[in-house]
Amino acid sequence: MFDSLINKHFDSACRRFHGAHNAEELAPLVSIRAQVLRNKLNPDQPHHLTAVEVVRLTVVTGDRSLIDGLLMQAGCLPSVPYSSVPEDLDILTLNAVSSIGVIAGEVSGIKNGERITQTRKNKILERVSYVIACSSMIAISLESRFHSTPSIAAAIDMVSSIGMMPGLS
Repeated sequence: MFDSLINKHFDSACRRFHGAHNAEELAPLVSIRAQVLRNKLNPDQPHHLTAVEVVRLTVVTGDRSLIDGLLMQAGCLPSVPYSSVPEDLDILTLNAVSSIGVIAGEVSGIKNGERITQTRKNKILERVSYVIACSSMIAISLESRFHSTPSIAAAIDMVSSIGMMPGLS
């Protein structure tokens, strides 16, 4: 009943974040002592990061893993930075599809009995988050393009929904 109160996703995100960043260099940038930051990133310690600290760490490092861990813990999809919407949908789509192929290969290997290590699991989850972010950025880009020329998009939708038109087919 209370399984959701155990912070497996956030704890894992804290471990990944700690492994990816140097607490000595990062702590002064977010106004925390290095030892306090290490303790707060350690799930076995009684003190935890506050929401403000999570946001500061995310902004300073550009690493969204802590926020994504919180979102996963709450049953939500990973975060998508709205400022990183690229113009080239082709490249974004190809990157998403190729990442899905890599994920499929990893899942196939695991299904065939290959061992899954913590590092491998983290890399798969990073790639899954990337695919979700790409998909969201594609949707945002398409939506913004639609709203920039709504009359043209509406006219194209109307003509295409009519199907065969006398004189045009």
